[in-house]
Formats: sequence, C-alpha cells, structure tokens
Amino acid sequence: MTTVNFYHDLPVLESFTEAIETDRHAPVPGDWWIAIADVMGSTKAIEAGAYKKVNTVGVACIAAVVNVDRSVDMPFVFGGDGATFAVPGALRERAIPALREAQRLSRESFDLLLRVGLVRVSDLLDQGLSVRLAKVRLSPNVTQPTFSGRGWD
Repeated sequence: MTTVNFYHDLPVLESFTEAIETDRHAPVPGDWWIAIADVMGSTKAIEAGAYKKVNTVGVACIAAVVNVDRSVDMPFVFGGDGATFAVPGALRERAIPALREAQRLSRESFDLLLRVGLVRVSDLLDQGLSVRLAKVRLSPNVTQPTFSGRGWD
C-alpha cells in the first residue's frame, strides 16, 4: 500500500483551536522521511545585511522539494533560513538531488552553506519519538500543515 497521498488525504481542521489539539494530528507514516535544510551561520549573515540572500535560500529549498512532484502534497514549514519537510518515501530519491541543487545554488550564488539532512520516520518511531501532522484551513483555498511530536525537534 502506498502512502504518497497521506498528507493530501488528511482531514482539514477548520480552526487553529482544533489544530493545537495534538490528539487530532495523524501519525506520519513510517516510510516517510523528514528533511531539514538550514543555512549555516544565518544569524551572522543576517546581521551583515544578507537577510534577502538567507531567505532566498530558504525559499529555494521549498521550491526544490515541492517541485519534485507537483501532483503530491508535501507538507513543509519555512524557517526563514531553511525549511523542514515531510517527504513520502517514494519521492526520497528524487528529493535528494533537488536538495543538493539547492545547496549548490546557495554556495555558488550567495556564498552561503546550506546543511541538509534526512531521517526516516520509522527510525524516529523506533526511538520512541512521535511524528504527527495535521492540516488547518487558513482560507477557502489555502491550508497549512501543523507539526507535532518530539520527532520534529
């Protein structure tokens, strides 16, 4: 059984009040991966006036992963200097080169080092860490993921 559409198929919570009720969050399937991208030294770069460069790299990570397969909803959270994603196992091998390309862009275009890491959700679950996700409606046509559990830390 494929879990590629796990996030797409999640029921939409209609308010932030519902979204903060973590018992309403669904466990992320064990065959999914958590991908984290982070600009090294982003605080110093921002202090030096490179705020737009840092943010551009963070957004480039999102574009790289989301465009791996636009038919699949992949939840992510933007951190300003990077992003955290939940990636279906079936798309992991395509997400890796996309993130490597974001690393190259970061280094060559902005002289910023982008760290990237992936961990399988089942490995987090084996350590007793929960990885949960919900989807909340922001407007009639926009939803946002809500992450919970120690596996995201």
